[in-house]
Amino acid sequence: MNVIRHGETDTTEFKECIRFDDKKKAAELVKTVISFANTTGGTIFIGVTDDAEIEGIEAHIPHDKRKAETFQSNYFSRIRSLLQQKLNRIPAIEIRHKRIGDKTVFIIHVAEGGAKPYFNVQTNEIFVRRGASDVRPNPDSDIRQMMNSENLLGFDQFD
Repeated sequence: MNVIRHGETDTTEFKECIRFDDKKKAAELVKTVISFANTTGGTIFIGVTDDAEIEGIEAHIPHDKRKAETFQSNYFSRIRSLLQQKLNRIPAIEIRHKRIGDKTVFIIHVAEGGAKPYFNVQTNEIFVRRGASDVRPNPDSDIRQMMNSENLLGFDQFD
């Protein structure tokens, strides 16, 4: 709860429940995962508004009992599938649920990536996290830092 009370930050993002047929909302999720992986990692709370109000995901759970029983596992699978389709590589992520009062919130923890840069393979877009925003990296500083931070691609520096 303390993390949510402090609002969105460089390591915290809030999303209302994402419908995967809403391409804009799905793209925002991908963008935030890329940003967190390219910086220091972070946590996405699904079921929390931008104003830090906990709405939960209950309104999106199907009324059909069989579908309701598999909603969480199917939702988590859809997130993983979306990331596999859109990212050049997948950073370490952990997806879980948490009850906060009478609401359920899905939590995606994205670790700082070890094979930067991470980008959207369909749009070739790279993002980093600045404050509570996902932004395009500065080519002189951000990209250089990404490449030098792990040096996994064998580059000592940009020439």
